Amino acid sequence: MDTKGGLEEDVWGLRESFATLARMYGALTSLNALAREDLPEEEFLSGTISLLVERGGFTAAGFYFCEGETLRLGVHHITDPENNKDRHPLFFSLDPSSPDAKTGAVRAFQSGAPVFIDDLDLAYREAGLARRADDYKSISFRGTGLCPIARGGRTVGVFAVVSDRTDFFTPEIRELLIEASRIVSFTLDHIDTECARRQSEEYFRTLVDAIPDGVWLKDGRGAWRLVNRAGLELFGLSDRSDWSGKTDEELARINPSFSLAHLGCLATDEKAWQESSVSDAVEAVTGSDGSLHVIESRKVPLFAKDGSRQSLVVIGRDVTERLMAEEERNLSEKIFEASPFAIFVADNARRIVRVNPAFTAITGYEPGDVLGKTSRMLASSDVTDDFSRSLWEHVDSRGSWSGEVWCRKRTGEGYWGWFDINVIKRDDVKTGYFGLFSDITRRKEDEERIVHQAFHDALTDLPNRRAFMMRLDEELVRAGRDPNLRFAVGILDLDGFKEVNDRYGHPAGDELLVHVSRRLEKVRRSTDTLARLGGDEFGLLFSGIGEGDAVFDRIIATLRAPIAVSGALVAVSGSLGVTFCPPDRANSDTLLSHADSALYEVKKKGRNGWGSFSPAGG
Repeated sequence: MDTKGGLEEDVWGLRESFATLARMYGALTSLNALAREDLPEEEFLSGTISLLVERGGFTAAGFYFCEGETLRLGVHHITDPENNKDRHPLFFSLDPSSPDAKTGAVRAFQSGAPVFIDDLDLAYREAGLARRADDYKSISFRGTGLCPIARGGRTVGVFAVVSDRTDFFTPEIRELLIEASRIVSFTLDHIDTECARRQSEEYFRTLVDAIPDGVWLKDGRGAWRLVNRAGLELFGLSDRSDWSGKTDEELARINPSFSLAHLGCLATDEKAWQESSVSDAVEAVTGSDGSLHVIESRKVPLFAKDGSRQSLVVIGRDVTERLMAEEERNLSEKIFEASPFAIFVADNARRIVRVNPAFTAITGYEPGDVLGKTSRMLASSDVTDDFSRSLWEHVDSRGSWSGEVWCRKRTGEGYWGWFDINVIKRDDVKTGYFGLFSDITRRKEDEERIVHQAFHDALTDLPNRRAFMMRLDEELVRAGRDPNLRFAVGILDLDGFKEVNDRYGHPAGDELLVHVSRRLEKVRRSTDTLARLGGDEFGLLFSGIGEGDAVFDRIIATLRAPIAVSGALVAVSGSLGVTFCPPDRANSDTLLSHADSALYEVKKKGRNGWGSFSPAGG
């Protein structure tokens, strides 16, 4: 027995194992550094693959991400001497009945746990995947490790590495690969968080820029950090970007036309800091053209936990025009008369004592019609006394109330009014009520229209795919609670639709779809759901139905009659695939897939009919 040779072989094996571990530790260290670089997602994933192949010593590596019912290969590195892409899969099916369900990639994704295969050839032959075993063997794929990738707490894909050696994935290597998958998952979450943060900042910036008043955010030393457009315009800085990070003292030097205004801000800012509370100030700004603007500002100081100055929020409004107008009339009177919102003033007994012109414009009531009466007269008879009593109790206890009320105009026309009702006080003593409201009927109609458009097809006004899937999911939930519930899912496709489109044009095709949807609406049962899924494909959800129901034949029959389109009679027919639940007990996507399989069988048999899904044939 060659003891010396065996010992040398053991030593060589240990050295090789240590070298492999050292490479993996190095790759993991580099991956940690890569994750901290805040790279774009594609660049980070590519860098990860390069590290594993070039430094980790793997033959191949790649990411499979879930797309619908498949795991599709994304960023990857695979070396095939003959460049035969058929020998390494570009995607795996997630269908439980597919042979792919036995693969490591699908098992890792479905289970959410790592899968390591030390001998690919043996494992895949035992699983009945001999063809794939041959392909992998031809490109030296001997062992593989597959770790699930999570994003936002949900498994979204699989991280795969391949070795050209069997029994390569020791416990230490496995743990390092699992740690690598954690780093990737954490980094993808970080990328999503950063994306959301940047979007939030963009939204905030857009919102601040939309405010007509000037808005400034200064840091603890008084440097400008954020200013909206109105604020920049007030100081003549709209076309400049060198203001950021500078104090008013520094800005006075680079913006001499407004130096007095900048220096004036220093004093009022310091006053707000010293008072440690909200501070109001009046500041004068002389423009480059010599015009004087009076700015009413409100300054809110914010302090860190240790009491140090953190930031100062300033909101400034140019009140020059308002002050000029006050010389001619009382400002409150002008606002009252000119407001586009209806305004009423009531006494302590809630009797109306004054209304503005907008009140008459919105309600149709002249002042003489309402003076001395309560605002209850504005509400529709549908508004209960309990609601009215609760509203006024809220006003008296909280000082204000805001909300929608269904109202009636003098003509009897109904409308939705948005009301803001406030208590009027003088020296903390209630003297009456101030109410402001507007007609929001059109806005509510617009909102309802937007919601309708989101869930309905623009051409046929049928529910769209989103609405259909939601309805199907609801039915599945009901079926989960009631084992006796029966329903069916169908997909209907028009036979001959393409020919109509090609011969008469797309407008004619659209007209045909509208006619077809109307016919289907007439023959469907009131409990069924009909939707346009897209193109000439319609979805049907049949509640409480069996295979012997006549509705399927009615649907096919109604489509056989010629349809007048663009001045011509066209003949089309329909093919309908249906899956019945039970026995089919799948999720919504799979049920649609089964219905589609049944549709395919109908078309294969000559179209113009219907058929149901069976596992053996579908």
